[in-house]
Amino acid sequence: ALLARSAGGERVEAAAVRLRRSDGTLVPAEISLWRAAGDTGAVQGMVTPRSAEGAVESTLAERTAALARSQAELEEMAYAVSHDLRQPLTQVVRFLDLFAEESAGRAGKEGARLLGEARASAARLEAMVDAVLRLARIESRAGRFAQVDLAPLVARVAARLEPERAALDGRIECAALPLVQGDEAQLELLFHNLLDNALKFHAAAPPRIRIECAEEAGAWHLRVEDNGVGVPAKDEARIFALFQRLHTASEAPGTGIGLALCRRVVAHHGGRIWVESRPGGGSTFHFTLAHRPQLPAAA
Repeated sequence: ALLARSAGGERVEAAAVRLRRSDGTLVPAEISLWRAAGDTGAVQGMVTPRSAEGAVESTLAERTAALARSQAELEEMAYAVSHDLRQPLTQVVRFLDLFAEESAGRAGKEGARLLGEARASAARLEAMVDAVLRLARIESRAGRFAQVDLAPLVARVAARLEPERAALDGRIECAALPLVQGDEAQLELLFHNLLDNALKFHAAAPPRIRIECAEEAGAWHLRVEDNGVGVPAKDEARIFALFQRLHTASEAPGTGIGLALCRRVVAHHGGRIWVESRPGGGSTFHFTLAHRPQLPAAA
């Protein structure tokens, strides 16, 4: 059960268990589990004996320090990769632009088309490099959790998406939303990605989006429901992985990182995210936010 929770993106912190020795006796312990960096699907964990209070406190401090090092290393790696990739990418774009200037009027229609595709591909790769860095910073650059009013937060997101909504004659409805504990910037990113996707992947009818919330034991359960194209059942888990897209770049712009960011943000707030959908029948994205998520360490 603990593995299933952690595989879904939830971080399990010091869950109390009893382990059975080979002689049949039971030993109290704590198990912590978290998804490995890089969205590989691997789960890392630690088992801590609870026989001595001092040992538990010492191991907890060691685990906290190790986790902080892991997050710092992840951001350092992401920065190094993005920096090393961005320089040659910038040169590629520059050379393409120079070639376009030099061959203006001589490349022909097909040459101009291929040059445009090369330029678009380079720009998309630049966006993906930046997206990797944003993903790595979800936890390492997070602010401290504070009380966040979701109603004005969602209103701000909807205002930024007003041009897209108006162009599609769409509608965004919002039921009463609570005050939650969290990182306001990350929660704004979460709602922006979900609402932007709901507008982007619309069906023939004008998009209709509704946000609802219900209280559960220890968490808020939020729903973002739309009447869009839907998600095939076989892809409902895959869409939350890094760079996984169900549509080509020509069909829908984007880097394929939005829902991976959503999953990371929700996990950082002690919750999980999933989707219920049927092709052509719209989608409902569910996510939970813990009433009392664990406070992140100071940056």
